[in-house]
Amino acid sequence: MPESSQFKDDLERLLLIDWEIETLHGGKISLGFDWAHDIRTKIKKSKLVVADVTDTSREVMFEIGFAGNKPALYVTARHADRATLPPWLTIRQSAAYLDDGTDSISRTIGGFIRSKNLPVLHRRSVGPGSATLLMREGHEWAVHTAQFLEARLGEFGVALKRVDPEEVSSGVALSQIASSQLIFACIDGSRSDYLAHFALGAVAGRPSFKSFKSQSPGGSQQTLRRIGVVLSQTQDDFEAFAADALKRIDKDVIFRSLEPSAIDARILPVLKKHRQWRARGRGDLS
Repeated sequence: MPESSQFKDDLERLLLIDWEIETLHGGKISLGFDWAHDIRTKIKKSKLVVADVTDTSREVMFEIGFAGNKPALYVTARHADRATLPPWLTIRQSAAYLDDGTDSISRTIGGFIRSKNLPVLHRRSVGPGSATLLMREGHEWAVHTAQFLEARLGEFGVALKRVDPEEVSSGVALSQIASSQLIFACIDGSRSDYLAHFALGAVAGRPSFKSFKSQSPGGSQQTLRRIGVVLSQTQDDFEAFAADALKRIDKDVIFRSLEPSAIDARILPVLKKHRQWRARGRGDLS
């Protein structure tokens, strides 16, 4: 959209001139470089992420999920555009560059950074043994896989929480999803894909975490892995509906399958390590 490109160029210029703030422009990638790696490097280096969520795209949703607890400001072209966004994306107050003006947004960002009072939507720490299935009404093709997951995870004392993406509207619910150790997300080309990409982006942004068992003798800290699984009815659906950024993630972190045996082979080592970690915390293992 021309207005979006103009806004980004104007914002970059104003922040540099008025505030001496350098902008790491996600849309400006040097020729020959891996764009996905370049964008995520810029996100990691930034003090604040500005995301244009007008005409919401799966690529943008994946990247803001990847940003994790990074302070963020969401913008749209018009304030009226908020009405077209998924409810969970309107938890944050946003600005509209065609209504508010780029000058106003630049002053807001400059004030945030100078005062160090940055807008952070705090997420919980990753919960060991937490698992979320994003699955809406109409996903009958995923029912068999869902039943398998509930049974398999239950064998390891892990409860699978099934969430309908269309019903997520609070920061607490969003934080719980993004902080799950295991995320299984259905994609089908509908609006619910946005939350799936956000959640899988959170896994890609933090594919492992350290967990601490204080009740264990001397304490027990262990690095645990996270896994994201994309559930689509067919491989063609995955190719059509998954963001390019999602397709490029290491398959050891996020992979696509609907076949229980293939999913089992990937999640079993994670579940076994989690059970060992729990046992150490109870003092069952030396």
